[in-house]
Amino acid sequence: MLFARCVFAASFSYAGNEGTECSRTALKKACAVMGVSMSLPDGFADVMMMLACRTCGIAITKKGSWFKSASRYKCESCGGQGRVTYDDKMRLFARAAAEGQLIRKKG
Repeated sequence: MLFARCVFAASFSYAGNEGTECSRTALKKACAVMGVSMSLPDGFADVMMMLACRTCGIAITKKGSWFKSASRYKCESCGGQGRVTYDDKMRLFARAAAEGQLIRKKG
C-alpha cells in the first residue's frame, strides 16, 4: 500500500499537475520522503495484470511474476512487439497495490 501512495504522491508532484504521468525522479523523491524502497513490491507474483499493446491496444494479460522480469512482449493478437519499461511496471504494480490485490505469504 505504501508503494501505491508513493506513486500517487509522485503523480501530483510531477510538473504540479494532477493526472500527469509520474517520472522516476518524482517517484524516487516520494518514496524517500515516505521511507519506502522504490523496487517493485513482492507479493504480486500470482496477481493477473494487464498492459495494452502499443500497436493494437489489445490487453496483454500476464501474472505479476512475468511483468516483474519481462523486458519485451509480443502481442498474440497483432504480432506487434514492444518494450515493458520500468515505468510500465511501476504503474501496473501500483494499480494492483491500490486495488488491494497483494497476496500475503502464509506462515
